[in-house]
Amino acid sequence: RPPFLPADALLVPQGGACGYARPGVAQLAAHVHARACATPAVRTVALVCAGTGASALFLALELHRLAGAAANGGGCGGDGCGGMVPVLALPCAMHADALRAELAELHARSALESDRGSLPLWVFPPPANSARAVRFGALEPEALRAWRRARAAGMRIDLLYGAPALAQLLRAEVAGGGGSGSGGVRAIVEQLLAERSGGAREARPLELLWVHTGGLEGVPSQLARYVRAGLATPDELALAQAEADISARGPVYGTP
Repeated sequence: RPPFLPADALLVPQGGACGYARPGVAQLAAHVHARACATPAVRTVALVCAGTGASALFLALELHRLAGAAANGGGCGGDGCGGMVPVLALPCAMHADALRAELAELHARSALESDRGSLPLWVFPPPANSARAVRFGALEPEALRAWRRARAAGMRIDLLYGAPALAQLLRAEVAGGGGSGSGGVRAIVEQLLAERSGGAREARPLELLWVHTGGLEGVPSQLARYVRAGLATPDELALAQAEADISARGPVYGTP
């Protein structure tokens, strides 16, 4: 019987969950790092929608490498200038605990020797917080509401990754009092940062940087499912199709 795959075949795991994905994230990391260096008055934390978590992991590793290289070279680097950017992964295809296990396995399998050590990113929500399972691709009214809210703010996100991730953040914000005091997403991130720095808290305000990881071309097909279920309108679908056609010809930028 002939082999299932030819000897020179390149096998890429689902979601690009292997070291081959890292070079493609390096340019993104450079952009995020440069932004953090240009805004030292705030502490930047990157929010990344995570399926297998490959993009989040390699972005975190590259940002860690860039901050270390800049600090050693005398340029921007380290927490003091905003050059060290933590990454917060938002589960979109599995439970948060399952994503943590997936990230740990991918980190052990794919990281370079210089990357060895503790995982330089977190999964939202933290283990101490309750989290329900994420059903990838399921029709979720909560995700659709988050997608509509993002659109109303001028922010274009997809329905498979961006909308469920944003729904998690909005749910945490409501549970924490809507950011009015000690609760909400920022309070959770502040606590994570404090734990990372041994309990110390900084006075600089947080900047939560949303990293867009899902294309807009797939929005119409997913939105059509919402229309058939009676959860979305044909007018919304027509507008999403027009935006997807524009996106296919070039990037679409929104106001985060």
